Amino acid sequence: MNFINLLELKNEIQGATYTIDDLIQILNNLFKILQRGGVVVLVVFLTFGFIYYGCTDVDNKPRAKQRILTVVYALIGVVLASSIVTIILSQFK
Repeated sequence: MNFINLLELKNEIQGATYTIDDLIQILNNLFKILQRGGVVVLVVFLTFGFIYYGCTDVDNKPRAKQRILTVVYALIGVVLASSIVTIILSQFK
């Protein structure tokens, strides 16, 4: 499902009869798209962090290591938050 389909659905919701299951499915798909985008961005940041750690001098190594750990924590947070939302949405089916 892409953004254009969401816009088409938004125009159709006004006079159509959609059930709660349809709206939950839309939210579930939207969160999956956001999760994939967040994971891709964080993997890019993680790659740049390792490159920065390898190229930096000894004085900046702790700061580079902290940056890498921050990105790893953010990656774990994105996956956990998305999983919690998916679990909550699955309870409404």
